[in-house]
Amino acid sequence: MKIPLESGNWRVRAATDQVVLSVNFLPDGKHLVSGGFEGTLRRWQVRDDREVGIPIETGSVIHGTGTSKDGNWIVSGNKGWIVVANAKTDEKVIAHSELHGFSWVRAVDVSPDSTRFATASDDCTSCIWCLSTGRRLVGPMMHETMVVAVKFSPRGDRVATATMSSINPVRIFDSRNGQLLHTLPITMPIRNEHCTPLTWSKHGQLFVGSGGKIFCFDGFTNSFKLLSEGMAHSEVNHTSVFLSSTGKFLACSTDRLISFWDTSWKRLEPVIEDPTNVHCIAISPDNMFLASGGDQKIILRSLRDILPRYYTSDTPLLRISEDLFKPWMQQDWTNAEIVLTEEITSSSSSNRWDALANRALIRARLQRWREAYDDAEESLTIQLTVVGHIAKAISLVGKGKKEAATRRIDLVFCDCDPEECESEFLLLIKAILLFEAGKRDEAILRVQDLISRVDNDVAYCYPMDLMTMKQLDYGRTLEPLELPDNLAQSNSIAYLTTISLVSCSLSFPFMYIDP
Repeated sequence: MKIPLESGNWRVRAATDQVVLSVNFLPDGKHLVSGGFEGTLRRWQVRDDREVGIPIETGSVIHGTGTSKDGNWIVSGNKGWIVVANAKTDEKVIAHSELHGFSWVRAVDVSPDSTRFATASDDCTSCIWCLSTGRRLVGPMMHETMVVAVKFSPRGDRVATATMSSINPVRIFDSRNGQLLHTLPITMPIRNEHCTPLTWSKHGQLFVGSGGKIFCFDGFTNSFKLLSEGMAHSEVNHTSVFLSSTGKFLACSTDRLISFWDTSWKRLEPVIEDPTNVHCIAISPDNMFLASGGDQKIILRSLRDILPRYYTSDTPLLRISEDLFKPWMQQDWTNAEIVLTEEITSSSSSNRWDALANRALIRARLQRWREAYDDAEESLTIQLTVVGHIAKAISLVGKGKKEAATRRIDLVFCDCDPEECESEFLLLIKAILLFEAGKRDEAILRVQDLISRVDNDVAYCYPMDLMTMKQLDYGRTLEPLELPDNLAQSNSIAYLTTISLVSCSLSFPFMYIDP
């Protein structure tokens, strides 16, 4: 099924008749940055398609833009120029003309720690620079032909590049010293410099769009494979890919078509058709919107109007399959347990430890504490994970071993992947588990401290209100507190969803959030 341009799309009309070559969301998901043939960096407010701030003139065509994870910086690449601007004030901080001589800078990317940026250039090199000073830190990393794309890995220790060469067009370097680590055996060259063909998953997989096809390189197993035929046809020139923050799906543009792919490698309906070539795509951090840049416009689409809710919903810490999502979110514990048991016994289940930890949480809700404990223990034997420790702590509380549960909670931080979740949210989960383990006064004080650090975020205030009510009148059945009407438009919904799925196993009465 194809969706024509006019079907439910929200247009952002740029104040220019020029081609848009780059779009990027700022980390807050509320603003979008664009650049293109007119040579001007512009910021757009997502909620009402209004241009905000002061346009930043760069002096020539902008081929690539990048935004820092801390939300403070915007970087653009031009002919012989790199511009670094303050995202809050629109002030140019660096306007450097000697980074690549007079060659075009085709792409830029900012490191995850917001201290460096990488460039891809027509001079057949890629380099890494200091974001605050513009000083070169690594490189040049040499290639045989012009470099058209560059992308840091989620940990920032690697950087991938793409060229228009027909031989080894995609390479991976050590971003600390420029050492070549891998060349990917893609036989189809990147055919056009006006595309964004590289995207990383948070688990170290590199996805490459080339010739209408999608390839994947797994850095941990050093395996490389063709994942889909995409929407390929013989004349494909522009192929861009972008992975959602949940890692559940990819968006892929091939010339005028935009398709969506489950990362288990089935194509999702629908396919979107644009009237002109799509040069760049980006998915907002909250997975609410898809932005695409093309001839004379940016188009912003609501992904919740296009894809099933499973793909646009996030459950931090928890990895929930598509089959499990609906019964778990609807609190249908019987069917959720059946799905998880099938996943555990399936020979194709690659993350068996996740399914075991999830089933432990389900069985804890059903107050089958011995079975919950056994599942959590088996999960941790296979792989140490945050959710495995949480599930074991919950089962220990249910078995009356509250001191052992408290000690288990501390292991959550020992085995947490820092890329997996914000530290404040983990502290909130720990406080809730301490509350359930009987250390209520301590838990309330911890949440009060967190609220002061996260600017009264509803994901923290809501549990605080519930704990206070339960502490004052223990034993009374609590009605779910009213949540803000605009919660669905907030990043807090993802955190509240995980909190409700984890803590409800001990009758923590969070309001059910309709999927």
